[in-house]
Amino acid sequence: INATPKHFLKEDFEKIKLFYKLARKMTKETGIKHEVDHILPLCGEEVSGLHHWNNLQVLTKSQNSAKGNKIMPEIVGFFPEGFGP
Repeated sequence: INATPKHFLKEDFEKIKLFYKLARKMTKETGIKHEVDHILPLCGEEVSGLHHWNNLQVLTKSQNSAKGNKIMPEIVGFFPEGFGP
């Protein structure tokens, strides 16, 4: 699956990196594995999202596993400073 928009700029890739950096930091600080989740799954049953910084959040591994390939607005994750709902 290539779900990254073709029009992406270097700045967009840098924003995505912030989510992965936050997940690593939270894992290190808490001892609980954190992962980057696509809010709208890349291969959803009803709709598919993009690999875009405005479709990312950081969840614990157990939250992300429970969410799976579903859209679950009740699960709100963590965001780098300056991002999020």
